[in-house]
Amino acid sequence: MYQTFPKEVSKDTANLPVIQSLLLFYGFSGERKSPWYYKNYKFNNWRVLIRSFNYENEIFRQIFDDLIKKDCSAQELLNDKRGEYDLSSMAGTFSEQLLWYNYHIKERMWEQGAFIALHGTKEQSQDKYYPSEKPFKNTKGNFNGGNPSVLSSLMESMSLEEVKDGQ
Repeated sequence: MYQTFPKEVSKDTANLPVIQSLLLFYGFSGERKSPWYYKNYKFNNWRVLIRSFNYENEIFRQIFDDLIKKDCSAQELLNDKRGEYDLSSMAGTFSEQLLWYNYHIKERMWEQGAFIALHGTKEQSQDKYYPSEKPFKNTKGNFNGGNPSVLSSLMESMSLEEVKDGQ
């Protein structure tokens, strides 16, 4: 337990991006947040996740049970989940799109913070890999300060055809 969630939580947050990534493999764990004029989701509301108030399938409990059954670290469980992932899948739901990005860019997806926003600009109005969506951006919570990361720019230089072919 303490290996995954250290006692000094306020001091040791190294595992949090791993846990956030792992949560994506078990189901959607985001919570829609303001501002409402673009899609903005928070992925680290630990109180809600752990207590499972808003999650019918109790995602956190499933992860915790798997960690105990497999007697492994969160990183090892995440590696297993990534090994089972269908690389050729570019499914269409928001949750599946996030999972696809996470498979490719791993924990760099969370470098700016625990929020993912779909927000476009005049220069970049659609996502490179999901053209029907606005660009996926990792933020600290909003666009006031910080340096939001565009997830598609974090990927290795791959064409859309290469990605669809599972390369």
